[in-house]
Amino acid sequence: MSPVVTLDRVTKSYGELVALDEVTLAFPRGRFVAVMGPSGSGKSTMLHCAAALDPPTSGSVLIGEVDVSGLSETRRTQLRRKHMGFVFQSYNLLPAITVEDNITLPLRLAGVRADRDWLGELVDELGQTVVMVTHDPAAAARAHDTLVMADGKVIEVLDAPTPEDLAVRLTRLTGEPVA
Repeated sequence: MSPVVTLDRVTKSYGELVALDEVTLAFPRGRFVAVMGPSGSGKSTMLHCAAALDPPTSGSVLIGEVDVSGLSETRRTQLRRKHMGFVFQSYNLLPAITVEDNITLPLRLAGVRADRDWLGELVDELGQTVVMVTHDPAAAARAHDTLVMADGKVIEVLDAPTPEDLAVRLTRLTGEPVA
């Protein structure tokens, strides 16, 4: 089965700053993947490129079989609307509506009714892929796999790590204890 999203040698630079440095990885169908690393390690940039929100400086991003590199912003938006959902950090949530309404807003904009019983079946029963960026080792330990990033690179892919193991690894990267 082909991955739902593939990054192949993706680099993303902002002037002199290299936020992603030739990252190659694939997100398989039906997996819950956590992404951890110190602030500035490239976690959010990697997700923005993987979700076709931000084009890479070099390399390619495939969503399913579609290379999104050459697509217009309109076509990338249509692809995201049909195949992806996002819950951003709190600063991107609309404060006047509930968390549930924030999550289901893209469905309503697309004219699709949300199915509340669907939110727990997504990964294990329906084969959806969930990618979550977090600094919380306990939250990351609930994932099937955890990617650890530093300096714009994926430095480790861990299979079902414990919260304690993640805390130790992140402390080594940051030099600061992780809660």
